[in-house]
Amino acid sequence: MAESVTASAADPFNTAELRRRVLAAWADAPARFREDANAEEDFALGGYRDRVVVELAQNAADAARRADVPGRLALTLEGDRFTAANSGARLTAEGVESLSTLRASTKRGERGTAGRFGVGFSAVAAISDDVTVSSGGSAVRFSAERAGAAVAALLADEETHGGLSAEVQHRSGHVPMLRLPFPAEPVAPGTTTPSSRSSCATGPRAPACAPSWRPRARRCCWPCPGSPRSG
Repeated sequence: MAESVTASAADPFNTAELRRRVLAAWADAPARFREDANAEEDFALGGYRDRVVVELAQNAADAARRADVPGRLALTLEGDRFTAANSGARLTAEGVESLSTLRASTKRGERGTAGRFGVGFSAVAAISDDVTVSSGGSAVRFSAERAGAAVAALLADEETHGGLSAEVQHRSGHVPMLRLPFPAEPVAPGTTTPSSRSSCATGPRAPACAPSWRPRARRCCWPCPGSPRSG
């Protein structure tokens, strides 16, 4: 059954339309799926694996510059939950689309930006397979489990996607989670999500993730500016 492609209170960043486009592109051209999977794998295993904190700091600096406010970034690690909270401009629908593009960045052409090549947020794939970005009372989630389920549902509904099915099988069912955003519930500052769910987040414009221990770093979040943790 097709998802709604218009923004709503439950999906303020219109992630359903973003997923529809990506799934349609993969179905029509399985080579595109391979390219996206290779790109995300490069971010997870390549040179950005040890630069996650640097990339998040650059994103925070750019968000503060756009909002013309002092830059603040708070990083907290509690068990397997890593929280990054920053001051600055709020996340927009265009920003979510940029986060899920892997290749493109809305920062290109902006003077004074620290991170300009669209790879900063993608570095979180090195440390977590479930990332939530919360901003201004809305949130978006990137989940390997949900992305895999979305592709599985597409293949189950259509019997003509043999090429895509072969690509997914070649990767043992792994799909690029950062290409398929989902709406999420913001997490109030100071709260903890149940251990059975790897999610998090609340903040102005913040990705979520954790340090290099992927099995432990399964929850990533951002609390809002003004909360006790963001001072």
